[in-house]
This record gives sequence, structure tokens and C-alpha cells, in this order.
Amino acid sequence: REAFAYTVIRSISIPGTVRKIGAGAFNSCEILNSVTLNEGLQEISDGAFYKTSISSITMPSTVKRIGEFAFNGCNRLNLIELNEGLKSISKGAFYKTPISSITIPSTVENIGDYAFRDCINLQFINCEIKRNYYKRNVWNFIGLMIFESEGKINWLNG
Repeated sequence: REAFAYTVIRSISIPGTVRKIGAGAFNSCEILNSVTLNEGLQEISDGAFYKTSISSITMPSTVKRIGEFAFNGCNRLNLIELNEGLKSISKGAFYKTPISSITIPSTVENIGDYAFRDCINLQFINCEIKRNYYKRNVWNFIGLMIFESEGKINWLNG
């Protein structure tokens, strides 16, 4: 927990032998601007990268869960690549990031409240989740509801 919090790390590569990045691991590492996540990582815990300077992040296909507010306050994070295999995007995961678009993989089963809240540059969400699955399980996707009502979701799988 908070293993590297408040340190002056500029970049880090998480080896594939690491299965979980702990809660607040890089919390407030304000000059951390480069993070490489490798296959093998399964979970990014709550607040893991809170208030860092990361500008882009690619989730390996082995990541199953992105924790609550994991990337909250990452004011430079404008490119997020999520891959098939991801199951859960927790509450506030990308809260207040400057992303303009994102693609949600078909494997996602849960998107928490505020997952993309106050992402003021977010123009659209490409969603690979089947729309009928979404409608049957709408309360599991509370973080998408506001975007659907605003017509900002592109349903890629009908």
C-alpha cells in the first residue's frame, strides 16, 4: 500500500511477474509521466496512479480490474487503451481525466458510478459490449448511463 507514493519517480515498467499494483502505490507521484504495464498484471488497485502526470496508458489483456479512482486526477491522461480480458472498471476509475474518446472492450461486465465523470473532453465512447447485454444488466453499467442519455455511445456490436 502506497509503496512509492509521493516519490520523484519519472518512469516505471511493471514486470509481468507483478500481479497486482497495490492501493495508492504511485499516489501523488506528480512527475511520473511514463508507465509500462506488462502482460501478467491482473489488477490495478484503488488510487494506484492518483495524481500522476501519465499521458497515456495501455492495459495488458491480463488486467481484469481497474480499481476505484485508480487514475483520478491524472490531468494529462488523454489516451487510454483497454484490451479484451478487462472485466471491471470501478467507481471513478478515470474521474477528471482529459480523454476525448475511449473504447470499452466486450469483456467488461461492470462499470462503476463516476468512472468517466468530469472527463470534460470526452466526446464519445466506443462500446464493444453488446447493447442487449447492456440493457439487461444496465445497473452494472451505471458509469455509462449518462453518456447513453447524451447520445455519446457508439454501439459497435449492436
